[in-house]
Amino acid sequence: MKRINEILSNSLPENISRTLSLVKLWGEVGGDFLARYSTPLFLKDGVLYIGTWEHILKNEFFFLKDDIINKLRNNNIDVKDIKIIMLHKENRRKDKEILLKEPTDKEKMIVERLASKINNEELREKFRNAMLAYFKRYSYKDFLKNDF
Repeated sequence: MKRINEILSNSLPENISRTLSLVKLWGEVGGDFLARYSTPLFLKDGVLYIGTWEHILKNEFFFLKDDIINKLRNNNIDVKDIKIIMLHKENRRKDKEILLKEPTDKEKMIVERLASKINNEELREKFRNAMLAYFKRYSYKDFLKNDF
């Protein structure tokens, strides 16, 4: 029986699969503090773009950048540089959680189309739930354009 990550890597566009891998690894690579106050947005042309609301993290990334790049490379993610994108404070809650949105009908349709390729019912449901949770945070259209 195939594992869900094998199914995902074969079913999803490469940039979605790569970003999901980055998000999953972020806590290990960046540590709890960075994982709490930042998130990988996308990887384009070897440059990893990280979003944060905390200005102090810009300085932290300067000192940790080489270590983070090495850890990502050790996990088979080819990163040459890291750029920080400062996110607007009005886009966050007071408790620093990211605002979530309801997935659009188009995003739900895409999830269903991808999930229909998974034969195992349990894996299909877990995949569906994971992708719907993902689309509460990210827009499929913006993600495909790498335009956050």
